[in-house]
Amino acid sequence: MDQSGNRRNVVKNFLSQVKFRESIGIRVMVFICIIILMAGLLMYYRINTTVKQEITGLVRDRNLGIAMALEGRLRGQFDEVEDIITLTSHQEAVKNRDIERIKVFLKEVTEDSPLISRVYFAGQNGEFITYPDSKLSNFDPVETGWYNKALDKKGVTWLGARESKISGNRVITVVTPVYHPEQGLIGVIGGDVSLEVLNQLVKATPVGENGYTFIIDDQGRIIAHPEENMVEESYDFGQEVNLERVLSGESDSTEYTYNGVTKLASYTPTPKIKGAIVAQIPVKEAYQAQSRVNRQLFIISGIVLLVLVVGVYLIINLLLLKPVIRISQAMQEVASGNLKVSVPAKRRHEIGVMGQIFNRMVSELKTLITSIDSDSGQVKELSRELEEASDQVGEVSEQVSASIQEVATGADDQAHNIEKIDERIQNLAGVLDELENTNGMVENMAGEMNQASENGQEEIEEVREQMNSIKSAIKEVARDINNLKTISEEIDSILEIINNIANQTNLLALNAAIEAARAGEAGQGFSVVADEIRQLAEESAASADKIRKLIEEIKNETARAGERMARGTEEVENGQEVVLSAARAFKNIDQAVQRVTEGISKASEAVKNASDSSQDIVERIQNIASISEETSASAEEVAAASEEQSASVEEIAAMADRLAEMSARLDKLVENFEV
Repeated sequence: MDQSGNRRNVVKNFLSQVKFRESIGIRVMVFICIIILMAGLLMYYRINTTVKQEITGLVRDRNLGIAMALEGRLRGQFDEVEDIITLTSHQEAVKNRDIERIKVFLKEVTEDSPLISRVYFAGQNGEFITYPDSKLSNFDPVETGWYNKALDKKGVTWLGARESKISGNRVITVVTPVYHPEQGLIGVIGGDVSLEVLNQLVKATPVGENGYTFIIDDQGRIIAHPEENMVEESYDFGQEVNLERVLSGESDSTEYTYNGVTKLASYTPTPKIKGAIVAQIPVKEAYQAQSRVNRQLFIISGIVLLVLVVGVYLIINLLLLKPVIRISQAMQEVASGNLKVSVPAKRRHEIGVMGQIFNRMVSELKTLITSIDSDSGQVKELSRELEEASDQVGEVSEQVSASIQEVATGADDQAHNIEKIDERIQNLAGVLDELENTNGMVENMAGEMNQASENGQEEIEEVREQMNSIKSAIKEVARDINNLKTISEEIDSILEIINNIANQTNLLALNAAIEAARAGEAGQGFSVVADEIRQLAEESAASADKIRKLIEEIKNETARAGERMARGTEEVENGQEVVLSAARAFKNIDQAVQRVTEGISKASEAVKNASDSSQDIVERIQNIASISEETSASAEEVAAASEEQSASVEEIAAMADRLAEMSARLDKLVENFEV
């Protein structure tokens, strides 16, 4: 009884300490419920979407089936009307234009067929016969649209809904041409189908509870509808849907909204009138079955969720809460000092692993308490030994402090002397640095002189090559002048020949003039030619004299140019000698500069070595000074540390006393545990 009472108390304490919002079990259950709820919502969405798609498909198929069934009945009636009109066009009375017989036959057709509201014959010559009979003034059927459309092909032609000029009602017209075997075209037979027939047909074809069917023509206007005002207004269905798609000639489905109500419609074409039959039902009515399925699905999902929550709670209570309570009880025992407890930990799940870790923790804690108990006595003994050793260390520290103070005084004197030596060595190093900088400047200037000398040699070499080029050019010009002199002499010889030819021509012209004078009038023309030849000869001789004078001047100028070219050649040769002398002078300068540069380099190297040595001495002196200062500082630090050590020894002694007191308290704490 005592154990069960203790367990109940432990459980009550555990539950009182566990807050509802922080309970692991509650959190796990809430998390699992959220997952189940999300999965249920996803499943509901998928099922709802699938059901909606299936219901939509079934409704569309049903609507399409109704529309196609209505189109089949309408096609049958239109075929019947078409057969009647065709049969009428083949009657002999019609082909022979027998007016009386045509009237009788049209009356029989109209009375026998409830689909046809009027039948008429339009002759090629303008005659017009109709039943029921109607009087029309100034009416020429040949000018009507239906007459001309009937002639476009030999077969039957269906026209869209139109307003009849005879009855004033909206009708659908079917026409066909009439041909005589010998006479050819006779006229046109036509029939009107009242839209009331179509209205009765669509009224008799409901869709569900609130749905209905209607018919549109090739313009999208409603021609048959359960609501007659829609037909009277010729309502344009293209305002609600894509009319091009509906009149494409294919059967399909669509959704549209009319007066705020969304409707699901299926449509199929009517080839006769090039329109379409539409079967529609409100979307709300179409999805009533889906609403019922959704309610049932919601109820089933709620039941499944409740069962899963209860099952999860039982599993969590069995696998999580009870093992946690057992471990909590064992922790309470350990907290009260009982280290002999343990928890069952045979299972391998997380709670079982936590139990194993708890048992291992209790075992380690038991070992720790035992070790603390055994070490406590040793701590007492060590605290006494530490107190004795601290007293001895205090005496030694006082002796070390006095010796270190003397060492610090000697180190200060040594550091002062080294500072003076360091100052003098640094002055010497500064002088060597200035000398090294000066040598560097001189060395740079020598390098610049050497570079300038090399540049001068290069310039002299270019001048020498240029002088050689000038000399060669002058020689070529001299050769050209000599050639010009030779050519001038040849021209002079040629001019001499021309002058001789002119003199001889002049003599010949004079002789010709004499002979022409002897010939009298017969030689007058020849005399004129002879005078012209004589004048040309004289002009040639004068021109030759002028050319000879120009050649003489060219020869004189050529001679003077030759003399100037000779003097130029001599000047060029003199310039070459001067250039060679300058080149030799620059070469000597270059050699002298190189020797100066080598000397300066050796001097600079010596100064640099001396500067490096002085710098090394300065660094060594500074190292010695630093060591002296560090020695002095270290001595002072050691003295201070010795004083601190003395204080620390006193603190260690005090700590040894406190350690003994703590060991005593630790013994009392260990006595509380049952090992």
